[in-house]
Amino acid sequence: SLDSPEQLQALARRIAALAAEEGLQGHLRSAVTPQGLRLQLHDTEASGMFERGSAQPAAPLRALLRKLGPLLAEIRNQLLIVGHTDATPYQDKGPGAFTNWALSSHRAMAARHELLAGGMPESSVLQVTGMADAAPLDPLAPTAAVNRRIELMLLTSAQAQAISGMYGPAGLRAG
Repeated sequence: SLDSPEQLQALARRIAALAAEEGLQGHLRSAVTPQGLRLQLHDTEASGMFERGSAQPAAPLRALLRKLGPLLAEIRNQLLIVGHTDATPYQDKGPGAFTNWALSSHRAMAARHELLAGGMPESSVLQVTGMADAAPLDPLAPTAAVNRRIELMLLTSAQAQAISGMYGPAGLRAG
């Protein structure tokens, strides 16, 4: 797997080129962090990554995720897939009501489905999470388009081990 900042930066450039092929260059933000390569595919005011209020990926996002499948198969870094919504609430507040938590989770699962359809191995995914509007990119404008996004966090091997260790048997005591 790719672990050095230089390797991750080179991967970010490859992914940016794929995004540009699908007309998504204005929708992609990437950053190399100590944890790995953080990729954000976000809405703009002009166009969305998903149909509004739905977990149905827009055609360019579906195409890009399917192109990322073989790339992720090749590099073997594990990843986290995280869905985020804006802060626009659903009207129905009943116990069975659909919420931004559900929407963000469904979108993350839809992204996983498209990556797998593109050839990414199932073992590449360490975690699929929905965060609703808990981590806005623009906290001053909680309903802004940029807050609606899918994040792919390609983990360094050390970070992948740390995260899987959090959920493994180590450190658990019977209560």
